[in-house]
Amino acid sequence: DSVYPGSNGFETGSPTEVTFKRISYNEVTVTSGDIFSWEPTPTSTYLVTFTAKQVFSRNAFDLAPLGELPKCLRDIIVPETKPLIFSHGQRHTAIDFESVIDRALLLHEDVQGPALSAIKRQLMDIQVLLGSIESWIIEGSSGMHFINETFGVDLSEKFDGGVQTGVGGVERVIKAKQSGISMTATFDVSVEMDRERLKRILELIDL
Repeated sequence: DSVYPGSNGFETGSPTEVTFKRISYNEVTVTSGDIFSWEPTPTSTYLVTFTAKQVFSRNAFDLAPLGELPKCLRDIIVPETKPLIFSHGQRHTAIDFESVIDRALLLHEDVQGPALSAIKRQLMDIQVLLGSIESWIIEGSSGMHFINETFGVDLSEKFDGGVQTGVGGVERVIKAKQSGISMTATFDVSVEMDRERLKRILELIDL
């Protein structure tokens, strides 16, 4: 899983908002079906099938803290800026905070302290923003890594190397095996407890 740029890359809903796109593989479903045989067998045999779901999603993040000083600073500091360029060529403006701090240090001491405090608060807001974006990306990608490693598959190949746009997600069979055990369950592999439950089932049927 990764942030998916698509044909248009990132999209914006406002001058400071960017909508990120991603593909997630956080759901694995286990189902069982009877295997018909003309020969009598001492026990029932089932085909246990494991299916992964691909979900395409979006999330908007407001990048205003990267490109705008708080109101209390706009009349006393004119910041230097630099372009913030995304993969598809769309541009935003980012403040050069090193130059902002340098200029704040030249202010009269009566305003220097409050100005530096305001800059600190904004840098903390930016840290929270970037952390939120990173967490959202990692949350989407962790499921893919787990499924690939656990089942020995490549989900990119299972889903034809692209994004399927079915409503509610698109499913593909990733593994199937005959077993004497019948089971039906759905696992959220972004959750550690569900990962452990799924691993125990794989051990139980020796997959």
